[in-house]
Amino acid sequence: MLYAYLLLTVRIGMLKTALEKVRELDEVIEAEAITGPYDMIVSIAVEGLTQLTDIILHRIERIDGVTESMTLVVVEL
Repeated sequence: MLYAYLLLTVRIGMLKTALEKVRELDEVIEAEAITGPYDMIVSIAVEGLTQLTDIILHRIERIDGVTESMTLVVVEL
């Protein structure tokens, strides 16, 4: 299993709607609105990098209001 955090920027006035849409995705463990340079943090679990790429590019970044994302992959030490 591969875990990652996504930091999302969302257009003004669209955060609540975007957060609800992100939370509907099966791979999302948790999604919260945050303060700072990003608007939302999302924790996801997927089978591998191919699925991670697919979810980011074809599902999360296509949610209305999402304008930017940063992906942080969790590493095992």
